[in-house]
Amino acid sequence: MAGSLLLHPDADETGFANRAGIRIAWRRYGNTPETILFIPTWNFVDSRVMRRQVDGLRDRFRVLTYDARGSGASDRPSAGYRFEDHLDDAVAVLDATGTAAASVVAASAGTHVAVLLANRYPDRVRSLVLIAPPMDVPSDDRRDSPADGEPGAPHPDWRTDYPAFVRWFISTAFPEPRWDTTIMEIVEIALGADHAMLLQQGKELDWDVAPRHLEEVCCPTLVIHGTADRTLDVDSVKAVASSIPGADLALLHGLGHRPDISRPVIVNPILGDFLGRSPSAPLDPGR
Repeated sequence: MAGSLLLHPDADETGFANRAGIRIAWRRYGNTPETILFIPTWNFVDSRVMRRQVDGLRDRFRVLTYDARGSGASDRPSAGYRFEDHLDDAVAVLDATGTAAASVVAASAGTHVAVLLANRYPDRVRSLVLIAPPMDVPSDDRRDSPADGEPGAPHPDWRTDYPAFVRWFISTAFPEPRWDTTIMEIVEIALGADHAMLLQQGKELDWDVAPRHLEEVCCPTLVIHGTADRTLDVDSVKAVASSIPGADLALLHGLGHRPDISRPVIVNPILGDFLGRSPSAPLDPGR
């Protein structure tokens, strides 16, 4: 049985990175030569939600997770929540853990930070995995914030009715059957988030920065998306994959917004295969 998302897995090492006086809590699992850095998602949750990747990959990889600023054990500044600030935190974690370069995995809102990291620090990103990237490429006129959910669908506004939004959004993000416990655990984590921080962050984030740099990503890249995702249009994710030179696309039929959490038995082998191959190995055309 999968471990509870309310608890961190037992870490081999923990610590804090420091970025301009802001402390970022990180955790290391495993100590093999190849490192995976998991970029946090929207910080209404913390790194506990990556537990199923940690449990499934720590024996093969050195896995690094961290709580985004404003969440978990990391500091909560009153301002400073641009994607560029989150990017600086990712670099600070790499530095604090003595990691020269890593494969980078990100989901949902965290994919914006991952793209900026790969673009601005190409020598530190060996390969890149983007799960359900909520991006509108420059040629796409559609515009929906990842936190706004399914375009056109009535739903609570996270700015004015946060508890109702959390329950609606997490239920929408996990349409797969028999995942009531997972939904309840993530809802519990999200209801403990700092809503004032999220409102401040909402004023600062520029969702158009990372999509402008997709064509400049030069590392091997895999985009993963569940076809039953009710928060993102499949065509928009295909456009993201098409914008990254040589990117591979894995469409997981019948899965929702976070297949890494809901179906780790499917996603973890995909991650292990892609991230474990030599950077010069060809991508599998079957995906």
